[in-house]
Amino acid sequence: MRIRKTCNIDLVKGLLKEIFPSDEIDVLKSDQLWIVWNDEKSPVGFCSLRPLEDGIAYLNWAGLLDEAKGQGLHKRMIKARESWAKKNKYKQIITYTTVNNIQSARNLLKTKYELFLPEYAWAGENYLYFQKDIQ
Repeated sequence: MRIRKTCNIDLVKGLLKEIFPSDEIDVLKSDQLWIVWNDEKSPVGFCSLRPLEDGIAYLNWAGLLDEAKGQGLHKRMIKARESWAKKNKYKQIITYTTVNNIQSARNLLKTKYELFLPEYAWAGENYLYFQKDIQ
């Protein structure tokens, strides 16, 4: 499996709708996008990063089709976005996950993200917030 940067916003939106059918599609032109390709060159996942102000980047989407789960791809998607943020001189990355998304929380902790309490709960009350300083 390969993770490659893409500008194909329609492909990402299609995967987002397939993987998260009940979620509102929220992809901006400024978002940085990656596609996960299987060995047959079919898309099986995606992830994105949203540049924010003050040197902060936000990991806003990551999803895999069932066939691609359990292969360490979530951690690789975190690292790909982190690498882009470092190259582009961001100083911190933030993200969140639902309290019942244990696997995502575990992967964020394994990749050295720390839990934090934001000034306001921008995702909602039943979420875990993570941050990592990268500079």
